[in-house]
Amino acid sequence: MSALQASLPRAPIAAFLLAFAVIGCASTDAGRAPTRARSASGTPWLVPREEHDTQRLFRTRLESREGRGRFRLLLRLRDPSRYQIRATHPLFNRRLWSLDVDGSNAVLVDHHQRTACRYQDQAEIGAIPLGPFPFASLPALLLGYLPLPPSSSIDRGTPGLVSYDDALGRRWTAELDRGTVHRWQVSGEEIGTVAWRITDQWAVLTADAEELDLRWKETLRETLSEPMGALEIPAGYSDGPCDLGWLKAVEDAPWEDAEGDADPDRR
Repeated sequence: MSALQASLPRAPIAAFLLAFAVIGCASTDAGRAPTRARSASGTPWLVPREEHDTQRLFRTRLESREGRGRFRLLLRLRDPSRYQIRATHPLFNRRLWSLDVDGSNAVLVDHHQRTACRYQDQAEIGAIPLGPFPFASLPALLLGYLPLPPSSSIDRGTPGLVSYDDALGRRWTAELDRGTVHRWQVSGEEIGTVAWRITDQWAVLTADAEELDLRWKETLRETLSEPMGALEIPAGYSDGPCDLGWLKAVEDAPWEDAEGDADPDRR
């Protein structure tokens, strides 16, 4: 059993949860402490090959108009066009939602509302106010790369800064250090201004107009060695909206980490 599978039990066993709260997600022979990879060839919007065929565990927090919650994310990444994400309650390991992306098709299962919705091509995801974007950009966002590529020329006039427009006319500006993205900002008529930055190893995505504050931190990484089958929708689930109803399941989760590691801006 892999380190990530071991940290995501199938049942909420009290003794295991107490142990997990003490030891956290320490690196093991199977998993290693995360390090931020650098983009290759001056293309910070591309997830490099060394990031493929991996699975990662993230601690995540979300505040938005729809609610506030803390949860865990497991990203199983074959490549940016084929991956799965599973969100679970941070203490009781209840499934919240699962996302399965295969090329231009995606299925989102909301386990709290017992619904499933299907996307094709570009989509708008409620918690990420970037407007329409392809699902292949979501791993780039989670892993610290620019989510969308330029559609034409790139402005590199200022050392350490990159600016460009994407295919929908949104303006991106990023601050780089030897290929590593430290912060970026995107603005557009429909989305206003959305910003991303790294703060004490936390990735922080904010959008003032949407009252959004989304934070995540990678705690464990290992090689993805198992085949990735299609996500199965449980029997009895119905077609439903792609909203954030699952947030109701984590509003009671403590805001402070089980490891006692509070968010940098909330100390």
